[in-house]
Parts: sequence; C-alpha cells; structure tokens
Amino acid sequence: PLLVSAGADRALHVLEPRASLRPLFSFDEHRDFIYSLHTRGAYAFSGGGDGLLICHALDTGKACYGLGANRAAVRCIHATADKLIAAGDDGGVLVYDYGGDAGAGSA
Repeated sequence: PLLVSAGADRALHVLEPRASLRPLFSFDEHRDFIYSLHTRGAYAFSGGGDGLLICHALDTGKACYGLGANRAAVRCIHATADKLIAAGDDGGVLVYDYGGDAGAGSA
C-alpha cells in the first residue's frame, strides 16, 4: 500500500509508508488547488478547482489522461471496474464509461 496526498499546493504526492514516507512520485499537472482524490488499484484520480480531473498511474509515476469534468471544482470522484464518476460545484455529475474489466487505466 502507498500513501497518496494532495491539496492546496496543486500537487499530488505518492509516499512509501514502509520506508519512512519516502516520496516516490509527485504529479504537478493541476493548475488549481486539488479538492478531491480517489484511488483504485494502481491509479489515483484527482479533481481540481478548475474542473480538471486527472488519472495518475501510481506504479509508473506518469499522468495517464486528463478530463474536463466540470466547469467548477471537482468535489467528488469514484471509480468502479468500468466507470469513472465525477461531480462538482457546477451541480453536474458526469459518468465516463471505459468498459471492460481491465481496471481504471483502460480508458
């Protein structure tokens, strides 16, 4: 297991708790504060104040893709085996269907 942290510094940090919280990766793709964070398997999903939702690969330290999920802050993220759901301050809920059972990174 890894520790994933995000916040007002606009960065997502992946830490190794079994090695004194040694930093493994940092992601700096967000242009606004990170308001939401969800992990599923080897992926972390972060939502920013500008409506951007980004999928990060925790095993490689690479950003997989970014989505314009909302017109305002993304406040809620959830991923299932075949769907990514995001909701935010604009009152909208978006459901992305990436199909199959390959996991969150198969979009």
